[in-house]
Parts: sequence; C-alpha cells; structure tokens
Amino acid sequence: MKRSTIFAVNKVLKARGILFNFHSLRHTHATLAIEAGIPIKSIAARLGDSVEMVNKIYANDILNKLSKYLITLGASI
Repeated sequence: MKRSTIFAVNKVLKARGILFNFHSLRHTHATLAIEAGIPIKSIAARLGDSVEMVNKIYANDILNKLSKYLITLGASI
C-alpha cells in the first residue's frame, strides 16, 4: 500500500477520534500469529522482515508478557 494512502486513511481516522493506524494492525497481526504458533520464518516473509527482526520486535513482546504473567502467578501462590 502506498504511504500516501496510509497517511490519508490515518488522518481521517484520527479526525474521527478513532485510535488506529496500520502499524498497530501490523504489530497485532504479527503478535497473534506468533501466539498461534505460526513459524517465525513465515511471519517474517509475510511482513517483509528478517527472522531476526521479527524475533527482536514481536517475539520479545510475548516473552515480556509471559514473564510478567509468571511473576504475577508466583506472587499469588
């Protein structure tokens, strides 16, 4: 998708008070795909990123969430 199109859509959404942008959708898609067990290599190809980049950005988010969950779980035992 062209940057000008993305910019125009984001501008309209922002003007209507809708907190959404295409980057957020991309991030959500990658995170959910990792959580669903889709291979990182497939996700990287779909996003046009390297496997290393996907691991660094998206898989790291999941590990952080898991760590927080385990800490909370441990505190409640």
